[in-house]
Amino acid sequence: MKIEGVFSSESLHKYPVVLEPLASVSITYGNILDDETKLRLSTMPCFDEVMQCFIAARTPVAIKSLQLDICLSLFYNPYFSEFYEYIKADGSIKSIFGARKIKYMISRMLNYLSDDIYYEMIVTRNGIDDKTRDYYIKNDIWQKSKELLKLLS
Repeated sequence: MKIEGVFSSESLHKYPVVLEPLASVSITYGNILDDETKLRLSTMPCFDEVMQCFIAARTPVAIKSLQLDICLSLFYNPYFSEFYEYIKADGSIKSIFGARKIKYMISRMLNYLSDDIYYEMIVTRNGIDDKTRDYYIKNDIWQKSKELLKLLS
């Protein structure tokens, strides 16, 4: 299973993922200096498809996986609530994902979303667009990410 998309740049491999989708079918990849690189999904998969793709994808040892990063971006927006409930509800989540995938999820998503400085930048200093800020606050992403970090560690 693979989530299909069209990239606007071939230079994605050198940039970390930025978990800040511009719209429900557009995910931005880039570093702080360059956020023009985008992925357009040909179809918006449902949460179950994204989860199955994430579970089935191979976890790289040294390089990043675009499929896993696409899944993590979708877990952030629009499926954060479903992702949170899925992780919380399943007591055997470590055996489903495996240690490598959990490490990948923590380092490429949860550490970022639960960071105190990132929280302050978004919520206190209003350093992001209103739509993303409202989504972050409405879904209590900072607190829930901290909770998921404890569960997965």
